[in-house]
Amino acid sequence: MKKPNTKGHTLSDSATKAKRYLVTTKRGSLAAQSGLRPLSSFDLKNHLQQFPDLSLKRTINHNKGLSPLSTGPNEANEIHLVEMDEQAYKQFCASSPNQVLIEEEQPLDFLDNRFSPSSFPNRTSSVRQLMTTSEYKLKVLGENEQGLEGVSIAIESDENKAGGLTDASGELTINLSRLPTSEINFIFAKATHSYWDFYLKAPDLKADQVNIIRMKSLSETIKNFPQSYARGWGEQLMGFDGSHLTLSGKGTRIAIIDTGKGSHPLLEHVSAGIDLTNNGDTKTWTNDAEGHGTHVCGVITAKGDGKQFTGLSPDADVLIIKVFPGGTTSSLVEALDICISEKIDVVNMSLGTQQVSPVVDQKIEEAVMSGIALIVAAGNSGGAVQFPANSPNTLAVSAIGSTSTVQKNTFDASQISPQLTASNGIFSPLFSCFGPEVDVTAPGVAIISTGPDGSFFPDSGTSMAAPHITGLASVLLAHHPVFNSQFSTRNYQRVFALYDLLKKISIPINFGPGRAGSGLPCVSPVVHQLNIPKQQ
Repeated sequence: MKKPNTKGHTLSDSATKAKRYLVTTKRGSLAAQSGLRPLSSFDLKNHLQQFPDLSLKRTINHNKGLSPLSTGPNEANEIHLVEMDEQAYKQFCASSPNQVLIEEEQPLDFLDNRFSPSSFPNRTSSVRQLMTTSEYKLKVLGENEQGLEGVSIAIESDENKAGGLTDASGELTINLSRLPTSEINFIFAKATHSYWDFYLKAPDLKADQVNIIRMKSLSETIKNFPQSYARGWGEQLMGFDGSHLTLSGKGTRIAIIDTGKGSHPLLEHVSAGIDLTNNGDTKTWTNDAEGHGTHVCGVITAKGDGKQFTGLSPDADVLIIKVFPGGTTSSLVEALDICISEKIDVVNMSLGTQQVSPVVDQKIEEAVMSGIALIVAAGNSGGAVQFPANSPNTLAVSAIGSTSTVQKNTFDASQISPQLTASNGIFSPLFSCFGPEVDVTAPGVAIISTGPDGSFFPDSGTSMAAPHITGLASVLLAHHPVFNSQFSTRNYQRVFALYDLLKKISIPINFGPGRAGSGLPCVSPVVHQLNIPKQQ
């Protein structure tokens, strides 16, 4: 009898798909808790070589000198990114001494998902048979009733979601399958730049005619935009009303760990960066397809000289570290390692992950010990504060908005709750993460800033709140005399003195437990103490 052809890939539990892990030695507080001396670089590398099924992908080590976490000159301060399957991982864990710290690599989120359509469970075939498909023709109009190309539109029912991009005429046809008894929950439209988004709950969409969406542009809603738009509402609320333009942050170094920085005339002075998504390339960091990093950069350091849009710290020395798209905990570790090597003063991290990373947290501890302040967005899930904002060594920032700046029929408008709105119109948006880890709050709703290719666009999220605090932190380090005297040395005392000062100059905002921390930091309480350069 002829044997059947069994060639191919046989699936079994003896060989599972390989995953990537971060491996280092416990140092600092982790080593102290274990009561064991950290491994040396030689011992750690020798240990890895004992496992033939472990593949070393790269080693992260930008700092060759003695780290403030080190207890001796030979202590391992490098982090190894390795790859192995589940069986090899179990063997490695079982055979490793207690000093070894190992964890699976995690993806990072750059916290721009303030709006994302829901995910749906798979429907049984019987339910699918009951669904009917409706065709909706949409047309998006902008200024002068012109059709807007490239607008992203999403519609969602209880069972399904659908969407797409408008064509050159601003038109799009969407087919949505749903049960006959269900309603459409919302429609959401967002342009790449220059326009406010459009968000409407329970829209009365017609399947027998064209449904028109009229989007409002920034220039229609803001007088003489962008020529006379010098300061955002958030900057003004924090005391940067134009009278203190010489508080420029000159002499400080800021790192922005994000999606890169695109081309914009107000950001031409930002000329240093590295792209960790492209093997550390020193040129491709200027490609920012998402626009998120460019927006963050503008809030911190746009240089409009008070005539056009001006960031909080326009004369700071800024380093762009691109870790998105595809950012992971290993790229964040490397970014922080670079910040230590470059003697950065303040780092902006508008990013997060759901799970705590002990390896990243250890690197955070090393950065703070090296004198680096870490300003982190709390998160946009409307739940618990995300990592690394929940680390005790970072400053976690939640978001606030102002009802006077929110446009009607936008997603921002849907985030206003009467219970979380003060009498002056300042509100805590529903998307903002909250909890005891929140240290301060900052403007993070309807924030207009720079976009790639010379554009401007509004965005919302704790991603927008964090750079407001980063810019203010840079100003305090540059101009407050205490950081040129008592806390001039780069160490953790300097960092926590900065954290404490930001909390002390905060205006209390009571939205309930954990939503605003100490409140909104404002430059006004200390402006008389600052060394203010004379106007040129």
